[in-house]
Amino acid sequence: MKIERIITLESVDSTNSYIKNIPDCPVCVRALSQSAGRGRLGRSFLSPYGGLYFSVRIRDLPERELIPVAAAVAVARCIPGSSIKWPNDILLGDKKVCGILCQSSSADLDIIIGIGINVSSAPLECACCTGGDADELFYAVLRQLENTVSMLEEGNTSALLACYRAVLATRNVPVRAAVRGREICGMALGIDDSGALLVKAADGLYHVSSGEATLIKNTSETEGK
Repeated sequence: MKIERIITLESVDSTNSYIKNIPDCPVCVRALSQSAGRGRLGRSFLSPYGGLYFSVRIRDLPERELIPVAAAVAVARCIPGSSIKWPNDILLGDKKVCGILCQSSSADLDIIIGIGINVSSAPLECACCTGGDADELFYAVLRQLENTVSMLEEGNTSALLACYRAVLATRNVPVRAAVRGREICGMALGIDDSGALLVKAADGLYHVSSGEATLIKNTSETEGK
């Protein structure tokens, strides 16, 4: 995949909403601020001037469930010392510095990848962003996203999953998650080959494919051992 068309806006309600009206693929829309940025699970995403807010529209892929994995790996590669909180939040220590929202476009099966990076918290000096510049970080993430999506296009999912697992923070930690409307507590073991979180609870092993997993700080709550 190669992203050649980039649209830059001063401000927009949401780059994910704006890009739905652009039929080109692949294409990127970047805004210097958002008035109604959205995160996962319907949450609002604070997007003041000075951050990195952009969306990329790509064609659907057979392995569409791994697109959030590809996006998370792309960003993590560009922020040194970062890790991934399942499914696709980027952390520096315990602090979230990037949120990712993947959606289907309303008109077809194209995939929209929305990325928001808190530049004030993310170090700009890294191997692919040597000048300490937010614009450089933006282009570095785009190039990495091209690489990770290309891995999916070429069927190289095992290598992509290995990259994700190498920096996954939600592993060997007690978590709380929801499965089919039921709350479970257990030990997060990592992800399966579809990107679902594996949680070992007292009554068995669960594959959590949606929602989120909350870290349990009081380990007495944990059912799985």
